[in-house]
Amino acid sequence: MADNEQTNENAGQFLLKEKDFVKVVDAEGNDLPPVPKHWGADQLPAGAEKKGRASSSGRSGQSGSQSGADAEPAGNASREDWATYAEKVKGAKPEDLLDADGKDLGRDELREKFGTPSGS
Repeated sequence: MADNEQTNENAGQFLLKEKDFVKVVDAEGNDLPPVPKHWGADQLPAGAEKKGRASSSGRSGQSGSQSGADAEPAGNASREDWATYAEKVKGAKPEDLLDADGKDLGRDELREKFGTPSGS
């Protein structure tokens, strides 16, 4: 029976990959080490906030001249990134992020409402 036991030290554990992490910035906008994207705000350092998925692909910025905390998120950025952008840059109130039934707007709905119109 001992032959059937798992001896792998990682058995029953999930190993996170790069895609499972998000960037974090402090209150001044300085980069902090990435954290697992499932972490809640209560697990982040005081004043820190998530800023989308971390990437080491070497891409720079989202659209050339725009950069920094006020830059519009990429079209495929997380719903949280779009909600943060809508509140901090576009001045949206919490109720502006809800639909007529009082449910959170999705990423695509936030992008359509607060993003730069496409096709221009």
